[in-house]
Amino acid sequence: MDWGTGLMMKLLKKWYSVTGLLVALLLIYTISLLVYRVVFESMETQRMMNAFPNLWNVVEDTEILEQERYEDIPIRQFPHSAFIVFDEDDKSVLYASDEKILQNIYYEDLEFINDFSTNRYFNVSKIINKEQKPFYIISQEGYDEEDSMNAIYDRCVLNSQYEIIEGDLFSNRKSLNKRELNFLQGVYDKKMNVEKYSYSNKDGQKRVLVFVAPTMTEQAYHRLVEDNGKRQIYAFPIFLFIVLIQILLFRYIIKRSFLPFQKAIVRYRENANTSFDEGTIPLELRQTAREFQYTIQALEETKKERQQAQQEKYALISGISHDLKTPLTVIRGFSEALLEKKVPQEKEQKYLQTIHKRALIANDLVDSLFGYMKIEHPSYQLHLQKIDICEYTKQFFAQKYPEIMAKKFKLEIELPKQPCFGKIDVKLFDRVLENIVENSLKHNPEGTTVFVKLRQKQHKIIWTLADNGIGMKDEVRKHIFMPFVTGDESRHDSNANGLGMSIAQKIVSLHHGTIVVMEKPQNGYSTEFCIELPQDDEMGVL
Repeated sequence: MDWGTGLMMKLLKKWYSVTGLLVALLLIYTISLLVYRVVFESMETQRMMNAFPNLWNVVEDTEILEQERYEDIPIRQFPHSAFIVFDEDDKSVLYASDEKILQNIYYEDLEFINDFSTNRYFNVSKIINKEQKPFYIISQEGYDEEDSMNAIYDRCVLNSQYEIIEGDLFSNRKSLNKRELNFLQGVYDKKMNVEKYSYSNKDGQKRVLVFVAPTMTEQAYHRLVEDNGKRQIYAFPIFLFIVLIQILLFRYIIKRSFLPFQKAIVRYRENANTSFDEGTIPLELRQTAREFQYTIQALEETKKERQQAQQEKYALISGISHDLKTPLTVIRGFSEALLEKKVPQEKEQKYLQTIHKRALIANDLVDSLFGYMKIEHPSYQLHLQKIDICEYTKQFFAQKYPEIMAKKFKLEIELPKQPCFGKIDVKLFDRVLENIVENSLKHNPEGTTVFVKLRQKQHKIIWTLADNGIGMKDEVRKHIFMPFVTGDESRHDSNANGLGMSIAQKIVSLHHGTIVVMEKPQNGYSTEFCIELPQDDEMGVL
């Protein structure tokens, strides 16, 4: 049972749809309307039948008649109708549904009442003669099954006084009365019809049931139709109630559909988990929900980036304070000693040289910081040139070669034979290559080889700048592009300002490229940098 319930809930969540619910509501409304129409029309038909019943409504249950259970005949459902049952053998009354019919229908009247159980019936025609006096032609007619046609079995003619002046019908009578003539026409009184039904009970005893019911006149029919119309008007509040329920249900569905979004927004303000179950969201809104989640994630990432930028800003300020404090402290101390004549004359030159060196370090730090802040500014524009990157790389390392050799390093360079065109800011990109090569020369022993490789792959220009020196510690590698991170973790190298690789990364980023230091260097390298730039046709607007 639990498994079936769980499966049903999963299916409901998977296919939960506002459109589906609206269709369901429409189906409910349509079905309720159809049911109402069927029920109302059935009731309307039943009321019509009850208002103008015929003899068949009474005698259709022949078992009741055969067992003579006349109390079970539902005569009360037919307003103003009544029946009476006669014993044909002793001509007595066996049952009457009310006192009035008992006093107005007699056994002798049966001769003039049409019999529902046979195919014969009386036909009365009223004719005005030349003297403007009426006379009546009464015929007993029926359907002759042998000849397959209507036949007249007997007839008689009555004058204006209802005297029989011709014919064998009612041969035992010389005249009829107005009441009997009405019976022949199926009329009990002005508003009632009359008809009889002959049958035998379960013991074979002959019985005759006479039934009187209201006559269906045009006025009576229209009154009944008008009454039914009023009943339809009374039913209008029911449909209004159904529509109101559907509106409230639809409002609830819409509100429930957006509730996960509202809760997620509240949780986001409270720095809580903003995820939600897609099963609680209609199919139509699930793509919107995914976009909403992507937006929340983007906001979270932006928030983290802002926090990281803030941390980097604090680190930058802290780094500047730290790196400026040392040279400025030396400058201040040495200058005060010179001013106060505390330095022996033979050491004054050495003190001045130290002050000058420290001033250069501070100036270099300020220049690097200025350069870093300049390229960090959103409005900074590159001065791009379309050049052959192979030729550019060759010229850069040709100029750098004497310095490499002076440090007793080796250089291995591999360039493609074909030109490789791209757009770069030459002055800035010089600084990228300079910073990487300088780090290699500064932190490795003599005899280290610097490797340079340039290649093209999938519309990308790729530099590999590596060496086979002492390598880089993991902690340094992970934070190499952060401001004021140097290869010497103790920061004892007074010539390193810690901004070089941060500036290099920013310059590459401005060129829509990437720069990474490989976690596991290849080809026997100890340290490996990889720079990727898009080629000219892939760079877009730089």
